Amino acid sequence: MIVENDRAALQFQLSGTNTGPVRGYPATGKPINIPFCLGLRVEGNAIAEIWFYLNSFAPVIPTFAKSHPDEPV
Repeated sequence: MIVENDRAALQFQLSGTNTGPVRGYPATGKPINIPFCLGLRVEGNAIAEIWFYLNSFAPVIPTFAKSHPDEPV
């Protein structure tokens, strides 16, 4: 976590295993890791703004990648 004046930034990761279907893709049993970044601005004792960033495409590549080039999509 980085904190300066009225702002803070935090980077974290959601991790799990693909055990069920996702958007039409069957379960793969493969691990999935999704990195996130959260930014905050504080006014007084309250959060005034929140920024939330993630690369939603990055975890899809290894999780749903075909195991063989000739395998159907």
